[in-house]
Amino acid sequence: MIPNIHWWYARPVQTPCRQALWFLLMLLAAMTLPAPKAVCQAAATAPPALPQEAADGADQQPQPTAPRLSITQIMAGLQKQDIALQVGSMSLTWEELQPLVKKSPVADSESAKTAEENYEQRVRALLRRLAIRGLFLQEVRARSLTVSAEEKQANLQELQKGLKEGASNMSVDDFLSKFSTSESTLLALTVDDAQKIVKFGNQLFALITINDAEIEQQRRRDQGMRDLLKRQNEQRRQQLRELLEDPDLKTDEGFAKAARRISEGVEARQGGELNMLFTRDELAKINHLDAFTLTTGQTSGLLETPTAFRIMRVLAEVPQEKDGEPPRLRVAQLLFMKFPEEDITIEETREKILLEKKKQVIDTAGRALCQRYPVSTPIFPQGLW
Repeated sequence: MIPNIHWWYARPVQTPCRQALWFLLMLLAAMTLPAPKAVCQAAATAPPALPQEAADGADQQPQPTAPRLSITQIMAGLQKQDIALQVGSMSLTWEELQPLVKKSPVADSESAKTAEENYEQRVRALLRRLAIRGLFLQEVRARSLTVSAEEKQANLQELQKGLKEGASNMSVDDFLSKFSTSESTLLALTVDDAQKIVKFGNQLFALITINDAEIEQQRRRDQGMRDLLKRQNEQRRQQLRELLEDPDLKTDEGFAKAARRISEGVEARQGGELNMLFTRDELAKINHLDAFTLTTGQTSGLLETPTAFRIMRVLAEVPQEKDGEPPRLRVAQLLFMKFPEEDITIEETREKILLEKKKQVIDTAGRALCQRYPVSTPIFPQGLW
């Protein structure tokens, strides 16, 4: 039996079945261009009944258009009040959508073409999320789906438990304040509507089955990749041990030069220097150490956490601003990704398969509902699917 998915986990903890909870949550959280408004490809010939019928016709090809503008060019032609996304009777103007689709700086490792392709993928994924939110909302209204008082009370109890297990500093009231207090839109749902959509999603997820054979097949495949990544970790360790023998790492200038050249952290461009000050306790916690004992002008050895390799250097000690406060350190780091090393478990594999199947169910349901509630956007005139 597939466990329920709960709308309240903003940061799902890594307990069984909660690794997959974020997926439905992201649906709930939070025109002068001469482009045709194409309805997304309909995938069903009857109202859902969902996911089986939706597969029919899913491979239909959209009508070609020429010439094809990039989405950056298309968005540059949009005016504030242009409809940027239409989902059935719900819509977003370009003024409402624009803050959500801001471009990130192009990474040094990206070409302009690759950056544009990656940006297009991110925008398409965002618009699909917003569209599915609207599709599901209109469908639960059409079905007159309700959530009982008992279900709401159970949801509240699970919310309290989830926030506690996630070590969140957010209270229940703080979390609920993130939802709309007036009406549901493509950008924000009311708490009541969010729970209705979750109930609808759980009805779809109840159709999912996973057998032992597919779990074992996937586990073996993933374990083979995990073993390969372990070997890559060991190669990185050896490289960093050799790097630590370089005397230049013992100077601020040499450390900064190395950071700019090889560090994978976002602060590499500024010589590895972090843009905030840390206490020794904070640095010990970050690096999984009992104590952080480096003094000004010292460079650490190789530091490891479950997700990163680090080499740190203390640039300066900043006196406390108030009596009783500990001094803070200005530090720089060389940061490198570390791959997971724990063996793949059956439960982990099951969660991975379950999450992927939930994605497929939601996507298939979205395609099916497009027939009832047409979806169009000038940003992707050929359709979102």
